Amino acid sequence: MLLKYVKVFGRRYKLSEQEYADALAFANKHDVMHKQSIDIKYEYETDTSSGIGIGISIVCPVCGEKLNITDYSTW
Repeated sequence: MLLKYVKVFGRRYKLSEQEYADALAFANKHDVMHKQSIDIKYEYETDTSSGIGIGISIVCPVCGEKLNITDYSTW
């Protein structure tokens, strides 16, 4: 199961519906690519350097591919 929350400065940030859908599509693609029969523990990376909002990327721990899933419409 993919988490719907990430930690930013020690606080929980809830992914938007679009961010979660993009993360789920990424995870499903990588589950198939890596032929995993068990759950892969996907990680989120955050970027707070913009000063406007929180950038979020999902990272595959198997191959290291990263995808920016930030929903800029929430900024």
